[in-house]
Amino acid sequence: IKKDTARIPMINKPEYRTAGLVQQCAMLHLCLGVAFCVLYLASAPAYGQMPSTDASQNSAGKSEAKEFEVATIKPAATTDRDGPSFVISPNGMVKITNLPLKTLILAAYDLEGWQVTGGPGWIDSDSYDVEAKPPDPSDGVPAYNIHHGDWTVDDPKLRAMLQALLEDRFQLKTHLIVKKGPVHVLERSDRELTLTPSKHPLRGGRGGIGFVRGVVLLSTTMPQFTRYLSLLFRETVIDKTGLTGQYDFRSKTVLTPEDLPPSSDSADILNLFLPAIKEMGLKLARSTGPVTTLVIDSAARPSAN
Repeated sequence: IKKDTARIPMINKPEYRTAGLVQQCAMLHLCLGVAFCVLYLASAPAYGQMPSTDASQNSAGKSEAKEFEVATIKPAATTDRDGPSFVISPNGMVKITNLPLKTLILAAYDLEGWQVTGGPGWIDSDSYDVEAKPPDPSDGVPAYNIHHGDWTVDDPKLRAMLQALLEDRFQLKTHLIVKKGPVHVLERSDRELTLTPSKHPLRGGRGGIGFVRGVVLLSTTMPQFTRYLSLLFRETVIDKTGLTGQYDFRSKTVLTPEDLPPSSDSADILNLFLPAIKEMGLKLARSTGPVTTLVIDSAARPSAN
């Protein structure tokens, strides 16, 4: 189970990221009562904000590098059978395997697939391997936040470097459109908070959201949770809980195979989470807020390194 479910979140085509997560419902029939079935492994800065493209200043006011020291991009040497991967090492080294440009853009600009439009068709189909080394933190650059997901990067410095890399090697040209639109807001309710600070907070890697006879959160931040909900809503979900750090949660409601949604529609998956959100002591409210769309004006396949 562990070997199989480890690959579940790795959706190669980003336009299917929501669908891919939803299609995992079938796996729950195997995993309920057997193992932790992870539906989403990712984390991100406060959702609903315009992606940051400026990493020029750190908290101490020192100048930060905006480019990787060394980077290589090559057509993927693996096949779809091998599955993609996205890893950030403790020194900030980024290693990406078998992912298309569209997914790299989502990671660099901190967006979801439904927020990106335009570009040639090959940005979804052609996969690449990327290795990129950032400046050593000892060279006056602060240590990197290596907490990341399967296609997300928490550290705005690393995201800015990845943006610069894509603009250079893929001749990527984009523009942002930010306008007011419908959003959801996640906030505290009047009920007692049942989220508990994580007993084993992660410095890097991924937290988890999934099921073990019910909804479970492990080492999960609220921005991470709102990002997962945004995948289901296909709309921006803004975190206004005021909760910082990583949290654990296990719902008291026991789910059986009969409780699973009859279809793979994201709304059915969302219905599993709505009671758990109330149990957490949180609530979702409809509102209006900034909705960001990234338009890909042009891109070109990279030349050989």
